[in-house]
Amino acid sequence: MWTREELKIRAKNVLRGCFWSAVVVALITGILTGSFSSSRSNVQNAREINYNEIQSGGESLVDSATQMITGSGHQTENLLARVAGMSFGLVFLGVGISVMLLGLAFGILVGSPIEVGASRFFMRTREESTGMGELFWAFRQGQFWHIVLIMLVMKVKIFLWGLLFVIPGIVKSYEYRMVPYILAENPNLQMSEVFALSREMTMNQKMNIFVLDLSFIPWQLLSSVTLGLAGIFWVNPYTRATEAELYAVLRQNVLDSGFANGFTLPGFGSGTGTF
Repeated sequence: MWTREELKIRAKNVLRGCFWSAVVVALITGILTGSFSSSRSNVQNAREINYNEIQSGGESLVDSATQMITGSGHQTENLLARVAGMSFGLVFLGVGISVMLLGLAFGILVGSPIEVGASRFFMRTREESTGMGELFWAFRQGQFWHIVLIMLVMKVKIFLWGLLFVIPGIVKSYEYRMVPYILAENPNLQMSEVFALSREMTMNQKMNIFVLDLSFIPWQLLSSVTLGLAGIFWVNPYTRATEAELYAVLRQNVLDSGFANGFTLPGFGSGTGTF
């Protein structure tokens, strides 16, 4: 049985040996996957500002056209003004949809592999020195599309469960919590094996993991108060290092129970097959 205190102590010990590389990896991962709260807020604010500016600009153009129409009193110009207003709306809608689709594609093809690479980085740093290049490990694998597909299916499953009911969606997110780590350890596993392993690892552990997440709320508040600086230089790498320690414990549990073996989970060590 693991405790939050034990995981956090181990995480701090690991960070002492790779602090700056962990900071950079966590920062890049947060930005590229959208998990860095300050980045998300800034992006959202920027979107709102841009939308308001566009909307104001569109309304000004329509108002100007309307004033011209009123002055002239021609029905043809009135019709043209309405068509112009509708055209502006369609253009802005098209731009919004295009941006949304590009964001989804970026998250699938870049964000997901980066998430797997970050998981591998924080696992490898537990036992040996490794570089920040681990962050891009998934891109160098022959199983790149396999990794992308499994991560996509995982997110779709969580999304669909969340649409049905909020609580089942949250439960599924915890059930599949270890998927990036499993892929980072063995990208050759079949999709069903990956999900089955994550399900087994988190069985009867979801509430404990949830409480572990809650314990980081004060740190997240500190990050907000410091405009994200505490998040960059401590909270984010600390959280990820702690989650890596959690995976190490849950991984050992399935090995001890016989649910997995050294071939299924070969480890993260360089040429040793252990971690």
